Amino acid sequence: MQGAPLSAVTDVIKAQAKQALRDQATAEDTAESEESAIERLRIRAWELDDMERLAPLFHTPRAVKRFVNTYRFLRAGVRQQYLGRFEGERDEPGTYRAALTLLAIIVSYSNVAPRFLRRILDTAERGASKQGWLDFLRDARADAVSLVHDAEDGGPASVTVRSTSGRSTRKTPATRPREAGAGPLPRNWEEVEWLQLCDALLGVSRDEFPVREIGELEEWAHTVARYSFSLGPVPTVAHPGR
Repeated sequence: MQGAPLSAVTDVIKAQAKQALRDQATAEDTAESEESAIERLRIRAWELDDMERLAPLFHTPRAVKRFVNTYRFLRAGVRQQYLGRFEGERDEPGTYRAALTLLAIIVSYSNVAPRFLRRILDTAERGASKQGWLDFLRDARADAVSLVHDAEDGGPASVTVRSTSGRSTRKTPATRPREAGAGPLPRNWEEVEWLQLCDALLGVSRDEFPVREIGELEEWAHTVARYSFSLGPVPTVAHPGR
């Protein structure tokens, strides 16, 4: 699936940013006791810049709107004492980049997002939280077939086929011949989406953006999972920073 035109996506992000500023101006007219809430809603210029850098991950303007609105909800939930670490500075961005990246994944690639977040958590739990982000993506792409298609018993993906007699059997999808060196065809749309996700992330990742190490994403995986109905397989726990 081709993504939405980059100009259309950035236009949506800018429109959402203007709405956020209008909301902020309205909020600033309220009582002083709400100053901390206002601060949590104030999206910094460098956050908006990073949203635009993630634009290639989105397929439609509607997905962008959902992404921005969900991020605003998430940001509003950051406790005041953790806000400085979350937003950082332009020259030293905070942990918001990890949250943005994970939200972009669950909004645009919901079918494979649970497996992707589970891989992040599993990698960290194995003591590899220092693994570089680019190395993680390359490994994930290379493991697409085994990650997406292997069933719980370790077997290949299969489909149910009903014969004319009414008897059902399980068959492994056939693969078409490819030219030498072209590699195997994806066996279903789940594998296609996994590869698209990895390629899209590799395309926007450079100069330590969005993160340097997997551990930075692990910190936000549980929180972000609460914002998607598709992430039931990812266990969620309370985090002191949110």
